[in-house]
Amino acid sequence: MLSENKEKILIEIWSDVMGPFCYIGKRRLESALEKFPKKANVEIVWKSFQLNPDMKTKPTKNFKAYFSEGKNIEDSETLKALGLDAGLPASEIDKLLAGEDFSKEVRRDVEEAR
Repeated sequence: MLSENKEKILIEIWSDVMGPFCYIGKRRLESALEKFPKKANVEIVWKSFQLNPDMKTKPTKNFKAYFSEGKNIEDSETLKALGLDAGLPASEIDKLLAGEDFSKEVRRDVEEAR
C-alpha cells in the first residue's frame, strides 16, 4: 500500500552475497528504511553481482548466516537447513542445490550492472 504521496520509489541493488560491504550496505539500508516515513512507497529489486566470479560458491547464500553467525554457507547441509528454516520445501532445496537454476538470471544481472 502506498502512503498519501503515492509516489513509488524504486531502489535497484546489485549485490554480491559474499561481499561484506554489500552486507553492511544492506543492513544500513534496512535501518534507514525503518526511519523513512514513506517506507511503504519503497520497492527494492535485488540483482546479483559477483565481485569475484572465480570464487567457488553456490549461487544461493544467506548474509546473516555467513557474516553474523559464522556458518559455512559453502556446505550443502547448512544451506538446506537455512532453506528449511525459511519455510522452503526440502525437495525444492535439493533441486536448487543440485542444479543450475537461476544461474542465467545471475549472469544477466551481472551483465546489466556492467
